[in-house]
Amino acid sequence: MNPEIGEPQAAPGGVGPAALGLLLAAVVAAVTAVHFSGGLFCSVERSQGAQIDQALGLVFVGGLVGSVLLLPARKRPRLRTAVSLGGAALLLVAMELVAVDSARYTAQQSCGLIYSTETTIDERVYYLFAFWGVSVALLLGTALPGLGRPTRRQIVPVGLTVWAAALAGTLAAAESGSSQRDHTSTKPPPGTQVFSEPNHDHVAGKVRYNRNPPAGGPHNDVWLNCGVYAKPVRNENAVHSLEHGTVWITYSPELPRATAAGLRRFVKSHYRGDERYLILSPYPGLKRPVVASAWGAQLKLSRATDPRLAQFVDHFAGGGQGGEPSGYCTGGTGSPVG
Repeated sequence: MNPEIGEPQAAPGGVGPAALGLLLAAVVAAVTAVHFSGGLFCSVERSQGAQIDQALGLVFVGGLVGSVLLLPARKRPRLRTAVSLGGAALLLVAMELVAVDSARYTAQQSCGLIYSTETTIDERVYYLFAFWGVSVALLLGTALPGLGRPTRRQIVPVGLTVWAAALAGTLAAAESGSSQRDHTSTKPPPGTQVFSEPNHDHVAGKVRYNRNPPAGGPHNDVWLNCGVYAKPVRNENAVHSLEHGTVWITYSPELPRATAAGLRRFVKSHYRGDERYLILSPYPGLKRPVVASAWGAQLKLSRATDPRLAQFVDHFAGGGQGGEPSGYCTGGTGSPVG
């Protein structure tokens, strides 16, 4: 076959660098996945952020599959070029997802008796960009010599890949931004008590709190699902939800039925996204008819229709006052009736 009109000749360098780049990326992804799952002896309770999981999974699977596809590509430069470019694009998308997630990720790691809280993953993922950057360089170094003079068939897929990567990053950033509520434009309503609650310990038993109802402090390691409850709920689980940015509205069981029904309608109409970030439950022994609590803040009300209740919810629901902004309020314990 005439090489000028037949199958393009193999670009120098073979598939070794590309295979090395893909395998390196897959190994780093696997090690990182173990690290972010708590390792062999720890457990991680993730409050927010999961894009790093998706990125690691994509790179691990893509690295292994790409390495296998490179085996028959020694004498097929087009296949080698396509796999190398695809692997480089996949790594760039993964790095974009991790970069966005580094601003959203919140987790608590427990290792036996040792307990710590991680607020971001910025400083823990720098090595990912370094190793994956080396992999991208190896992949592009393998792919570019095989491109020759770019044709429309080559430009269009590459352009679409770059566009998809940019779109993925844009959508992820938009999701991240929409999940964070901006509380800087509002102030707590008059009468709100604000205090320090530095203790975030996880405990297994019952806690004697310094307030009734509590508004922070030690809590159970399982949060209470947000929603409306017809019966009293456990303090220790509800406080964990407060740590995730939830507002807990409690009311005296002696309230008239119509008043309690009005509170239920209010709560359902003020849910924040899929996580809701509002809990409503009766609470025996309240000194006021209605008490709204957030982590480190509390508002006691004499009337369920007090407009300050809505102001309190607008300011605190989904906020970062508990140290874990936009954490989970689903997938925990409890079965709300609404």
